[in-house]
Amino acid sequence: MCIYQTPIMPFEVCVYTRAVRNAIEREGVLEMDYTVELRGAQAERTKFLMRVLPSFDQPKRSD
Repeated sequence: MCIYQTPIMPFEVCVYTRAVRNAIEREGVLEMDYTVELRGAQAERTKFLMRVLPSFDQPKRSD
């Protein structure tokens, strides 16, 4: 929960995390599921999926 200051007026923002999966290093994937609620407005649920492609101009790491 935080207060977001705007030139017009401040308002309260709440972010509720439902799930986070950080597999960037192993699989190149980041998944997030969260809800953002602004005081006096309907809450919005967001599901975010990011896939990172390998860089082809760099040598592969040996683990």
